[in-house]
Amino acid sequence: MTVSGVGHCRQVGCPEAGVDAAVARLVHLGYKVGRIEQLENAAQAKARGGSGAVIRRELAEVATPATRTDGDVRIDASAPVEAVHVLAFVEETDERGVNRGEDGTSEADDEILLTDDTSSVTVGYAFLDAAAGTLSIGSLRDDEHRVALATLLAQVAPAEVLVTRGRVSECARREVVKCVSKPTVTALTPGDEFPIDPSQSDAILDDVPAGSPRLRTWATNDEVSTAHPSARACAAAIKSHLRRLNCLTAVTSACIEKHDVYAGGRVRMDAATLANLELLCGSEGTKEGSLLARIECGCATDAGRRLL
Repeated sequence: MTVSGVGHCRQVGCPEAGVDAAVARLVHLGYKVGRIEQLENAAQAKARGGSGAVIRRELAEVATPATRTDGDVRIDASAPVEAVHVLAFVEETDERGVNRGEDGTSEADDEILLTDDTSSVTVGYAFLDAAAGTLSIGSLRDDEHRVALATLLAQVAPAEVLVTRGRVSECARREVVKCVSKPTVTALTPGDEFPIDPSQSDAILDDVPAGSPRLRTWATNDEVSTAHPSARACAAAIKSHLRRLNCLTAVTSACIEKHDVYAGGRVRMDAATLANLELLCGSEGTKEGSLLARIECGCATDAGRRLL
């Protein structure tokens, strides 16, 4: 209806009874939708601040394509609920003579800039499935072409990707653009929103709001404490991002598990192999015509399809 305010945001009004359906349609189109709730009526505002008082409103939450759950309104009731993920990754290199301690932290103070001439990097990552309530974390060694990162993106098919602003290599940027799920890319500020050292990530993971005692053990959880520092930083970045969107419940109630891109070494199929064999996507880049589309017909529930 109008475009104004900070950042020239689109502002839309609709009947209260139709809010959930309207939000679902906008999220289905790829928008992030902020919902503003009125916290008082006109009489309460007048009693608080006189006749000229403005009725107090606050941002309740921001719905995003990456935080959909089974409880959300669906546009097509016959369509299955797909697994949707928000994924964060960070690249680290040991090149240029930088020594790293046992915990993976650099002993030098000089900033490392990622370039395409690095022969090997460590990629830490974490991704959240809000509907299933799982947060998966892991790390991998990758080459200069980011083959393993491309495989991770093909497997997870994220709806949103979180990266560190100014610290993404050109190869990684190309793989994100080529990802068939066409994810939204959100660049977070190093240090404040995306931790760049283990102490920062542990502080964010330990910072739990009242009423959410479960994640008070994140920093000491075996799955987290034994993970690579870059993977812990990615988990903290997801938590920081969803806190800003008032969607923290999605991550505070999640179970934490380790993730291995190559399934423990049993089968190594990179992104190119997955595409050529049309295992996850058909020839047109959609699930239609893929092996996954054929075998998921045996799933009786949405949760079964999402898990498959």
